[in-house]
Amino acid sequence: MAAYGEAELSFSLLAVCGDHLAPIRKELAVNIFSLETLESRWSGELGWEPLRENSAESIDSLDAAELQSYAMDREDAKALCRRDPELSKFQETLRSADADIAAALARRARLVEDQARMRSRYADESTMSTQNDTNGRTKDHTPAIHEWAKKLADHGMLAQLHEEAQLQAS
Repeated sequence: MAAYGEAELSFSLLAVCGDHLAPIRKELAVNIFSLETLESRWSGELGWEPLRENSAESIDSLDAAELQSYAMDREDAKALCRRDPELSKFQETLRSADADIAAALARRARLVEDQARMRSRYADESTMSTQNDTNGRTKDHTPAIHEWAKKLADHGMLAQLHEEAQLQAS
């Protein structure tokens, strides 16, 4: 900027920063797959369905439209859950012989309540982000960059670009 002096009056500044919604999105994905694990384990068991109908509505991991409102699809949600110690531990607990339906129903109720809080927190954060966008101070380019990277990967360009970058660095 100093090189241009007073001749140039406008400059652009681009900051690359993390998505503040990403941690909430990850928690939500783990919650969704925990609920799915419970459903697959206990579905059809005597006593599960009647109590389940009385609980609050939660996101089904197969509901693409609902997942899209949180900027993810089923594959994104799966990727967020990979190697999550909490989910792995939960799945192991369900496989144990001493798992009972009462504990599973209590856990499901907690998961549904947690999910409602996460969804609310996501909506609040998203609203704040939208307000910042309308003020012209920030713009989240994450979806565009994500799509661009996916397209590069689909065309096999990422590996080629990586190799070229490593050659230039050497």
